[in-house]
Amino acid sequence: MKKNGTNNGFTLIELLVTIVILSIAISVFMFVVSDSISRSADPLLRTQASAVGHAYLEEILSKAFDDPDGVGGESRATFDDVMDYNGLVDNGARDINDNPIAGLTRYTVSVTVADAALNGQPMRRVQVDVSGPNGETITMAGYRGNI
Repeated sequence: MKKNGTNNGFTLIELLVTIVILSIAISVFMFVVSDSISRSADPLLRTQASAVGHAYLEEILSKAFDDPDGVGGESRATFDDVMDYNGLVDNGARDINDNPIAGLTRYTVSVTVADAALNGQPMRRVQVDVSGPNGETITMAGYRGNI
């Protein structure tokens, strides 16, 4: 029964079309949100890997160019020159005394030290590679001169 020729409400087809359109829109929105949430950890992991690499590089570059006592260091706690770090591989970030750092055990740090020269002056090129839990590798390099 119609009053004044107007129709109140929706037909079944209109409701079904509305539900289909809303479900598609919600699905697309949820996909975008879940994708951005899954990638939100990447900047944190990259920042941590960068901080670990920077700490290792700073530690290594603070050491002497040549071995001061003529004896190679046997562990990181006894390294006294830049070349002692060549070939160092730490599975899990460690502090200067070779103790594991809690929360950074899933990072792998590898160090390569090579002879170099700059304007005829002897240098050591130090490269630190840090691999994070997401598989991304951050590489940092620096030079230590004989000053």
